Amino acid sequence: MTQSSAALKRRWTTADGRELVRAAERRLRDRQPLDGLGLESIDGRVDLRFIPLTADFSLLDGVELRRLDFSGAMAANLRFVDSVIADCRFDSADCQFWHLRACLVMDTSFLKADLRNATLGEWYQGRGNRYRSVHFGSARLRNATTSAATYEDCDFAFAELERVNFWQSSLIRCTFAGPLRDVVFDGRLLGEGKPDGNPMLEVDLTEAVLDGCDFRGVSFDSVRLPNDPQVVLIRDKALMERAAAALAGVDQDPAARLAHAVLHHIELSLDRDGVTLINLRDAGEAADLVGGLLRDGGLRP
Repeated sequence: MTQSSAALKRRWTTADGRELVRAAERRLRDRQPLDGLGLESIDGRVDLRFIPLTADFSLLDGVELRRLDFSGAMAANLRFVDSVIADCRFDSADCQFWHLRACLVMDTSFLKADLRNATLGEWYQGRGNRYRSVHFGSARLRNATTSAATYEDCDFAFAELERVNFWQSSLIRCTFAGPLRDVVFDGRLLGEGKPDGNPMLEVDLTEAVLDGCDFRGVSFDSVRLPNDPQVVLIRDKALMERAAAALAGVDQDPAARLAHAVLHHIELSLDRDGVTLINLRDAGEAADLVGGLLRDGGLRP
């Protein structure tokens, strides 16, 4: 019989339940199996749903979490170093303020998980985090940081992506859908000792709604762009120069001043080949003017 969420939570609150939490934590931290603790399984994973992890279970160095179900767990403030998370579930779990370094996460689900303020990517001892076939659907990722990480076959559909910077991160066969607010996709090499590039390859943005997003050093050759007429792909740096020149002599006009500022911001985001993606709605009252300048090859509309 399927247990209710309340029942799953209550099992950890008894004296035996609290001891079971500590025993499971010791085994996981010491890289030992959970056999013999009386834990049941669900869908082939050890059932740790709604477990309230203690403050003692925080720094996990060199651990391997495999085939575990942490759905609904109270698991905030965990720090992983040189660790593997494979075939696990953290659906609807509290994973706020996670910090991962030199980790591999694969075949794992964070559906509706709370990952606000998490550090998902950090260059550490010559390595970045790797995420393979990870489901972030509808996860709360506001203010998460992710530098020098690689995401392969990951699903971010309808995740709460707000004020997130994919700084020096690679995105390969990933899917985005729903609102993206103040998100930066930055493929440039900016230090950290990271030797290779940070491509966006076969990324699907067709159902994404861009709001204040920046694309820096990104090639869009294999990116599926949003189904949004207000999203414009710029592939010609000279076009930007002609658009700016078309505004010469009208700097006293408020709309022209705003358009000039918008064009300057766009120029800053261009990669060395003059490529970027913009949302004309971000130009506010100057959207029509900027759109006309860009669509008409820089000629005054």
